Amino acid sequence: MLAVEDLEVAYEKYTVFSHLNLNVEPGSITGIIGPNGCGKSTLLKTMGRILKQSQGLVYLDGKALQTMQSKEIAKRLAILPQSPSAPLELTVEELVAYGRHPHRGRFQRQTTHDRQVIEWAMETAGVLPFREREIGSLSGGQRQKVWLALALAQETDILLLDEPTTYLDIAHQLDVLYTIQKLNREEKRTILMVLHDINHAARFCDAIIAMKEGSIIASGSPVDVITPEVLRETFQVEAHVVIEEQVPICLKFEPLRKPVSEPVGSK
Repeated sequence: MLAVEDLEVAYEKYTVFSHLNLNVEPGSITGIIGPNGCGKSTLLKTMGRILKQSQGLVYLDGKALQTMQSKEIAKRLAILPQSPSAPLELTVEELVAYGRHPHRGRFQRQTTHDRQVIEWAMETAGVLPFREREIGSLSGGQRQKVWLALALAQETDILLLDEPTTYLDIAHQLDVLYTIQKLNREEKRTILMVLHDINHAARFCDAIIAMKEGSIIASGSPVDVITPEVLRETFQVEAHVVIEEQVPICLKFEPLRKPVSEPVGSK
């Protein structure tokens, strides 16, 4: 359903990654993990056509994205990037309603189905209670859930999510991740998301891709990827990993290089 072939992305003289190949299993939740700056977000944005690749192709159902109309893509694929922005005076409901634009003609008004989907998206993302509030009045965590509702309202088969739990406390992180899991299990949505929390990736993803310096270090099931060996190569840490109910759990991390001690008397 979604794949990249021989992909290269570069900024001026800096190449983020090259000759990258990846297939996302249809109907799965796939997580991308890796250190800061390794190319995770760049890969997601390129697959969502926010960024343009230097070489290679992104395929959606066997068709190259470059050959498809933007509206056609938007009906099949939604992306939630890091730190999205919108006019702060928009209400929650107004912003979520933008997710229906790919499904309407230029001057066509909202249909009954549009309104039903908008209502469902707000309820699913947990933002229905403040539907009439302006975006500027919300906390960072509340805004993040509104953006998730916008992506849901787009009603696509595929969701690309770049750190969807950003700004959220642990309870709301789990709420969002369970929502994503429910969409996958009950509606067969294909999810590809960047996560920083390794234990969240192991718990909620069917497959995990570990990246470092623009390369894929390992890919496969959580048990295959969340191992001391892979985490050592990817993050330069020693990890103590245990398996509980076929889910790997990292109990402790230690840097391979000892941190520099603070000077005596420092605060």
